Amino acid sequence: MQIDRGYQIKPENIKILKFQGVISMAAQKECRFFLKLRITLFFLVTILMVLPVTLASAENTKTDKNWEFLITPYAMLANINGDASVGRTNGGDVDVSTSDILDNLELAAMIRLEGIYKQKWGLAFDYGFMDLEKESSGPLNGVITAGTRQTIIEIFGFRRVPADFGKFDIYAGARRWRNKVHLVLDPSFWPGAVSTTVNESWWDGFVGARAFFDVAPKWTFLLRGDIGGLGLSSDFTAFGLAGIMYHITDTISLDIEYNALWVDYETGTANTKGHFAYDTVTHGPVIGMVFKF
Repeated sequence: MQIDRGYQIKPENIKILKFQGVISMAAQKECRFFLKLRITLFFLVTILMVLPVTLASAENTKTDKNWEFLITPYAMLANINGDASVGRTNGGDVDVSTSDILDNLELAAMIRLEGIYKQKWGLAFDYGFMDLEKESSGPLNGVITAGTRQTIIEIFGFRRVPADFGKFDIYAGARRWRNKVHLVLDPSFWPGAVSTTVNESWWDGFVGARAFFDVAPKWTFLLRGDIGGLGLSSDFTAFGLAGIMYHITDTISLDIEYNALWVDYETGTANTKGHFAYDTVTHGPVIGMVFKF
């Protein structure tokens, strides 16, 4: 873990900072508009890049095709619940709702990639990124700016086995967490500001299974679950989802899920400078478009 703290802002710059704090609240709605625009453009560009390949693949489908690929841009209405500790701050509650995340979101990107060979062996990759920032009033009219950047990268290999109900996969892989917390305290009664940045990242191994139930010609029900950590990095981690897919065409599907990811991670000694603990569940509905080629 890296902790950088203690830069001082010169007294003559305090008024500038205060002014920036005032106008940032006025510009918050505009920032949220451009954020939504960036997210919309991300999804549109992904869809426009993938759609021609998907349609061409549908026209040239061969029964003896060896490889099948899936690309899924998606969005998650996330909620985060649990507790976290940084340094000498111990056991702070983490209770972040979807509305809190949307109000303070600076940037987000989520995409899932999969490839399977002859419907037997496959590899999957998932990337999720959120950048949050919030400015609030501190004691005695001071200003507190807090930022959090969370990145989760997941990669796993799977073996598909025959199933009467549809498809069944057994998988194993690793999940990388990276949490960056940045805090700036600008008290009104002191000529200067203090910042603290905490970077913490780790890898968790996991094993699990998932099932695809073909409940109707155009409908598939999904279940997935895995466990990991077990003291190698985090003390414990677990993931679960339930969802439904509607197959618009043979190569394009709508994917709606509810996901929950729990992690219990701790490093360092409690109530000391290098301590970091993160025991949270990130959960919420997910919607995405699946492109197969």
